[in-house]
Amino acid sequence: MVLVDVMLNLDPGVAGGGQELVLQGLKELQPLFAGFMQEMSHPLHLNNRVSTASDHFPYFMRGVPVASILTGRVPGLGRGFGHTVADTLDKVDECKLCMGAMVVARLLLRLANHEGAIGRKRTSDEIQQILLDHELEEPLRAQGKWPFE
Repeated sequence: MVLVDVMLNLDPGVAGGGQELVLQGLKELQPLFAGFMQEMSHPLHLNNRVSTASDHFPYFMRGVPVASILTGRVPGLGRGFGHTVADTLDKVDECKLCMGAMVVARLLLRLANHEGAIGRKRTSDEIQQILLDHELEEPLRAQGKWPFE
């Protein structure tokens, strides 16, 4: 059995330098990550919303503490070109990509060296309540992803 203490999702990309850390409804992680950001002197906005359309979601549904680093989005484009045929190398800003990689490396170093638990595993009931609190039952039912009855 593999134990996972935390899942840090980079799927949303780090090419924008890492501008937001989404804590996926786990408010108690905010002081820990806020401390990391202060140590790093990096203005990473902490957000507590829950997103369901990325690689972290299966971990979240199993109760593993998860967080996602997001980049800036272009107004009106949503995710932009990501995961489309227009997602090509010519759109990569190399300076922002390097900045994002540095932010992630520094954050991973702090997570790896953190003494004690990073978060705690959630029960199925707790996961369900987080999803309900974030008004995600209806969209997840529509997608066939609501496992609770």
